[in-house]
Amino acid sequence: MIVKFFNFKNSIEKYSGENLYLFYGPNFGKVEVFSKNLFFEIKKKDPNLSFLHFSTTDLTKESFLEILSKYDQVDLFGNSTALIISLDNVKLNKEIVQSLKNYKIKSLVLIFKSGPLEKKSQIRNFFEQSPDLITIPCYEESLQEKKEIISTFFKHENVEVKTEELIDLAQILGNERLEIENELEKIIVLIKNSDKGSIKSFSQMISKTAFFDDNSFLYSIVSGKKKKFLENYGKFTAFQNNEVKIISFLSEHLFKILIIKNKLANGLSFDEAIKNLRPPIFFKFKKEFDFQVRRWTESEILSTLKKLYFCQNLFINGFASAKNNLMFLMLKILVKGG
Repeated sequence: MIVKFFNFKNSIEKYSGENLYLFYGPNFGKVEVFSKNLFFEIKKKDPNLSFLHFSTTDLTKESFLEILSKYDQVDLFGNSTALIISLDNVKLNKEIVQSLKNYKIKSLVLIFKSGPLEKKSQIRNFFEQSPDLITIPCYEESLQEKKEIISTFFKHENVEVKTEELIDLAQILGNERLEIENELEKIIVLIKNSDKGSIKSFSQMISKTAFFDDNSFLYSIVSGKKKKFLENYGKFTAFQNNEVKIISFLSEHLFKILIIKNKLANGLSFDEAIKNLRPPIFFKFKKEFDFQVRRWTESEILSTLKKLYFCQNLFINGFASAKNNLMFLMLKILVKGG
């Protein structure tokens, strides 16, 4: 059963009476924080519950079924056990799923933690399709979530943060909890070791390009999103210092669109067509990628690829006109994409 993160966060007590949980996603900080919050919530209900941490390396020393049998029992004092298992070896997921299918848990609590899991992942499917199992996807922090993290962080440090400072920080910082907290810790250190300076002045030391989402920017070009194009182009080139990277990305991306268009022409559905793309299309870009596939024709893609190749040669050979040619071509792509 999938439980949306917002619902889990606001009703954690409601979900703390089950035996099996899976936290997964690209936001490792969110996975860590809320699996730990669940741990404390379960501990409230059963203060004598013993918690053990396992990695998938530990699981190679004995079978997962043996581990279940070993810890799924109460001790002499009637106390049971909970295992927190970090999944870092997908090869073991099949064994874990088979063991859970063939074993009826009596008292053991299992909390699995993982990074991103593909839709075809056995353990993800097992949890999502089972009504008695809880799976909590942990994706990027929203703007509102970032404000809450920042506000809570400064409150804990007894540092007052103004509304405008809060908004500025939320917009500057990235979308992954651990990265956000690391940057906030730097600001706290600077504030506590300085007689002058404010959150605003120290936050300016955080590079806006350090958290610049280059994929979102480059997707926006192909989709024809003109808003803040020049500003984002400046951020990208300041961070990467290499316009050839833009050419490489756009070329690879247009080739992907071309591949998908060929597969669709051969009768495959969109989902079937993108299933085997490598690297895969990240879930948050899937809808936009679908739009681009329908928007661009094969002849337009081939023509643009030739022009990108021409621009690349200009950069390689050191022509002064290379940047202007690339900028002009990207503006044409923007017009087409829109």
